[in-house]
Amino acid sequence: MPGMSGTFSMRKVGRWIGAGLTWAATAVAGDFTWTTNGDALVLAKYAGSDAKVAIPAAVDGRPVAAIGSEAFAHCAGVMTVAIPAGVARIEDKSFAYCPDLARVELGADVAEIGKWAFRGSRQLAEIAVASGNPFYRGANGALVDRRTATLVLCPARQSGTFAVPEDVAAIGNEAFAGCALLTNVVLPDGLARIGDWAFDSSGLKSIRLPDGVTSLGEGAFSGCAALATVEGGAGLVEIGRRAFERSGLTAFAMSNGVARLGPWAFYDCRRLARVRLSERLERIEDRTFFNCVALASVQIPRRVKSIGDWAFGECPALAAIYYSGAPPQIEPEAFSGSPQIRNYHLAGVAGWGATLGGRPAQPGRPPAETNPPAARVATIEEAPQPRSGAALAREAGFF
Repeated sequence: MPGMSGTFSMRKVGRWIGAGLTWAATAVAGDFTWTTNGDALVLAKYAGSDAKVAIPAAVDGRPVAAIGSEAFAHCAGVMTVAIPAGVARIEDKSFAYCPDLARVELGADVAEIGKWAFRGSRQLAEIAVASGNPFYRGANGALVDRRTATLVLCPARQSGTFAVPEDVAAIGNEAFAGCALLTNVVLPDGLARIGDWAFDSSGLKSIRLPDGVTSLGEGAFSGCAALATVEGGAGLVEIGRRAFERSGLTAFAMSNGVARLGPWAFYDCRRLARVRLSERLERIEDRTFFNCVALASVQIPRRVKSIGDWAFGECPALAAIYYSGAPPQIEPEAFSGSPQIRNYHLAGVAGWGATLGGRPAQPGRPPAETNPPAARVATIEEAPQPRSGAALAREAGFF
């Protein structure tokens, strides 16, 4: 590295750290700024312009133990970074928003990677991991945590189809977020969990959910504008808040295993024309179908006891809501901005009057669908069969 000397003189700016009462200092040498704590060094900031950066394993006899928070953040021109053995920790946002970063090589001792470490680095194509690392491994350019069998991150430049390894039990938070060139992801049968914002704003066109997946995290498929169909999902128990908001779904049928459907789950799904809800649902949460402008009718399962504010708000085409049971409690703004709604209930069911939520109510049955969304048979009550990765998923606490 230009300006780097193995025997530079440390320029110290001392300060006390209350937690450990140890002397900390900063030092600048060439393109690197270091902080010290005891005998170890933390790379605090890289200020160079080299395309290829090799972080030293030691400086003046002191080992480099960590890459500090935002150490490379917003560094233009850096294309590859090699992290040596001995570095155990990569802190929050260490490589965030690096516009040219394409490859990162993790050393054999990296054990901890902080939140949003590579967020916004849209040119990242590969994370390579030293073969001797016991904590992480590479998988077709992506990063997998060996300890929890979790796919942690798929680089933003992955394109086309990506096959998740068979032994992966979970997709981590934001693992595929922003992968705009990725159109298809093949998930393994042993998968048990999809984390928060896992596929946020990715280029997915369709996805098949293995039957072992029990939950979709918050915003799991949020902003997937090209996502038209979701297949599988017979084992789902929970669909998280904002799970499909602003996606391109045209139809969705959930299995009867789903007991929890989060608020805003289908918010602003403007192409969603047909939906089938689980018979286990007891509440339609706030803004669940807000601004679903293509939704013309919906059937409410008999167990539903309440419908939240704006749950069916701004749905101008929604003309018929069919109820299988007693009238639910309706929040004041549940139907706001949806002027055509009429409520239909089964004849002879007690509790119904002439209106519900300020809209007309009368006996009536839904018409038979000529081309209904594909049904999913719930499997959640069946004894699970052994699958690749299932044991690891249990150990990680996913179900």
